[in-house]
Amino acid sequence: MKRRDFFRTAASAAAACAWPALVRRAFADASCDPSSGKPGVELAAAYRRAQRAGKPLVVFVVPAADGEKYDRGHAFGEFLNNAADAEMAPLATAEVVCATMAELERLVPNAGKGEPLVMVVGTDRAPAPIARFADALPKWEWRDDDAKADAIIDRRIALVGEWLSQQLPLPANADVAQLAARAKADLRVQPPSGARWARSSGCGTVIEGVDHRASMACGMGHTPDKSRRFLYLFAIVGR
Repeated sequence: MKRRDFFRTAASAAAACAWPALVRRAFADASCDPSSGKPGVELAAAYRRAQRAGKPLVVFVVPAADGEKYDRGHAFGEFLNNAADAEMAPLATAEVVCATMAELERLVPNAGKGEPLVMVVGTDRAPAPIARFADALPKWEWRDDDAKADAIIDRRIALVGEWLSQQLPLPANADVAQLAARAKADLRVQPPSGARWARSSGCGTVIEGVDHRASMACGMGHTPDKSRRFLYLFAIVGR
């Protein structure tokens, strides 16, 4: 089944001239609208927000192949919608964005090859320190009963949450519940920059806030409850 369809102000002008062209455009060109749909613009804007706030950038990597976007979007949705407070809280200390590796490599030349699931990119120096979550997640199948699928989904969430907690450690006195509430408000109500929230029970897809439906024949698939709201990583055409 397919649904088709990136510095805190530098100390000197000389330093600014060394920035990648994508960053320079994001700073200097007020007409660079993150909602314009131009490749890399939303990533540039997210990077700028992170650097201004003194935060790292968390990148949910959008795969190049359409056939992989759907599965990865579900993995991201499962985590953002169902993670426990201790798993969500680290995201409140970062700026979160969805972007392809092709976009990220223009911003962070040392991003590396391949398509890791998630990356954490430092924004305080160059070259940027990076961390990559490249482990494969266990997969559930639409044929699985919900109890079996939920157990797999819980494991997927735990793997991502454990990795993020290692990369974005909280201070010992952190208010985990407060940080988690902030992350939920930022990422559950509205999607991370670069994606949209969508819903599917296995019979068509509804993209939240968009008058658009990608349909399939009903009865051909089943989506577990914890995976029904997911990040739609495809371009939306015909709006």
